Amino acid sequence: EYLFRAADATSDNELLADLYGEISTCYTQNNDLENALLYGLKTIEILRKTDKIQVLALSLLNIGFDYYVIAEYDLTMRYYNESEPLLEEVGSTIGLAYLMGNRALVYWKKGDLERAKKDLFSTIERLEPFGDGFGMSDYYNQLGNIYLEENDHINAIACAAKSLDLAEDEGFKEQ
Repeated sequence: EYLFRAADATSDNELLADLYGEISTCYTQNNDLENALLYGLKTIEILRKTDKIQVLALSLLNIGFDYYVIAEYDLTMRYYNESEPLLEEVGSTIGLAYLMGNRALVYWKKGDLERAKKDLFSTIERLEPFGDGFGMSDYYNQLGNIYLEENDHINAIACAAKSLDLAEDEGFKEQ
């Protein structure tokens, strides 16, 4: 409610982009992807007219994930591909790691399980120096799902256990 009030009250486009981005995130967290996409696209439209490159790159990454959730993989990759050179330009190592991990999920859903696994392991390695237990836990969980899909129960359990250990250590209830 406060985000909507603030958005209605401002004439500052950069602030409006920030508010729309937060609104989109709230909708994503509540699994209301229709509204998440609506406000995410509004955010991107405004940010493309600014010099806030890193915020634009992360917004593109976020909207790509929203499209991933609704299985619109071509749109997912379009936004990820647009995000990549911007993340490189601002030197966002962690952003590039998440980009690789999220792309790996698309490869998985499109049937390229080997590339998905390889890229997910690489993503986890890239996140380790940051101590990003949230991302590592989530990607280990996804790896476990891939192994389960392959009926490789030993590796599925090993990845799920790593995910659970990280989640318990950090108190991540979602993971």
